[in-house]
Formats: sequence, structure tokens, C-alpha cells
Amino acid sequence: MPVTDFGVLAVAHALGDPRDVAATAADHVDDPDRVLLWGYRGYHRAPEGTTPTALAARAAEKALAKAGVDPRDLDLVVVADSSVPEYLLWDTSAAVARAIGADTAPTLLLSQGCASGVTAFQQIAGTFATRPDADTVLLVAVNQVSEAHTNRMRFNTLLGSDGAAAAVLRRGHDRLRWLATEQLTDPTYAEFSGVV
Repeated sequence: MPVTDFGVLAVAHALGDPRDVAATAADHVDDPDRVLLWGYRGYHRAPEGTTPTALAARAAEKALAKAGVDPRDLDLVVVADSSVPEYLLWDTSAAVARAIGADTAPTLLLSQGCASGVTAFQQIAGTFATRPDADTVLLVAVNQVSEAHTNRMRFNTLLGSDGAAAAVLRRGHDRLRWLATEQLTDPTYAEFSGVV
């Protein structure tokens, strides 16, 4: 049995508007056939003016409603954000806490949401292990492609979508329990994505 015992009380998501790959690939790349060969049929793009904070807050509110948890009862708000920050030195976790009304909950911002959305469970396990008063934690992972900085159809061999997923975690909850997290890092190619 793990040192800490917690499970997922509820999950929810918020996505951008659905877009058709075949209809929009030529708007993003000069070789749409290459993108079509990947086999993706759709992706999600947030409406103009939508921020990662707004997407994360929408997912969080839905998950909290499903769980029947008042945001004022959260003991920690964790946001894993792989988006370009909305402002210099922006803390999406604090902004989400404010947006959902979790005004007094401590917050934790993790970058590179694609990985830290998973490894966050280990951070949360540490919180449960060291804070016996902590019973309920909100975890949100968010990604919104900054089209001013990257091309959602050219930066990888997948399509970048805009969306957020939220989970309400409860100490002692007996369903969808966390068992372990293992993280392996090989820093050899740390600069790889910045070089290509």
C-alpha cells in the first residue's frame, strides 16, 4: 500500500471548438497531404480571446460540480500548463484558483503540462504525505497552442489541440486510486526541440 492513499473523485474536461483536419490543414502548412497521412481527422481550437486559464477554469468547475466539492474546501490547486504563459511570470495555478473561487487554497504551477500532468500525481502524493490536514486536491492539465509562437500542425508529428482536463482527488477515496509514479529523465537531448 502506498504511503498516501487517495483516489480520483471526479474528472471533467473543456475543449476548444472542433475543427476538421482536411478542411483546415492548408491554412497551417504548405504540404497538407503530409498532415493528412498521419490519420488525424479532427482537433480542437479555442475561440479567439480564450486563454489557458479560462480553459483550465472551465474544466475545474465541471469536475468540482461532478464531485460535489465547494472550491473553498480545496486544500491545494495544482495546474500543469504546457501553454505559453498569458503574461510574463504568469502563475496559471493562482489565476485558476481565483477564477473558481478557491481563494485561500495554496497553489502549485507545473510547466510542460504534457508530462507534468502525469508526474503531478507524485507531487500531490507528497502533499498528502506531509499535510495530514489536506483531504481534497484539484489537478488541472491545460494546453493551448500559441499560434503566434508555433504551428499546431508542424511542431510535432501530432496535431496540437486546445483543451484542459481536471481531476478532483480525495484522500482515502477507494476508486481510481493512485498507486505509484515513476519518472525517468535522460537530459542528453534536452535542447532537441529547440534546435529543430
